[in-house]
Amino acid sequence: MTDTNERRKMNREPSMVEGYAVYGRWFKRTVPCLITEHSGRGARLWTNSLTKLPEKFRLYVGPNDEAGRDVVNVWRKGVEHGVAFQPESPGRAFLNFTLNLRGARTA
Repeated sequence: MTDTNERRKMNREPSMVEGYAVYGRWFKRTVPCLITEHSGRGARLWTNSLTKLPEKFRLYVGPNDEAGRDVVNVWRKGVEHGVAFQPESPGRAFLNFTLNLRGARTA
């Protein structure tokens, strides 16, 4: 069997950053999570319960993230979730998202 890390196209970086999974009609459901790893293509999340996140949702990093990122839930194992970022054009929102993942403050 191939090691999971060998199958990845990009290495993940450790994060340990607070995040929020938001979904549902009018984005009424919010599930706090911890983003433990990330790469340019996705992230590993830990939720504080066995809440089943939907296939698609919006991931916000920290309390000041106003844009978030659309993600697809690729796998789930207990309280862990692997998500893939949905493509979007590069811009300030993506830069802020990336800086938030790295623990930096954005203006």
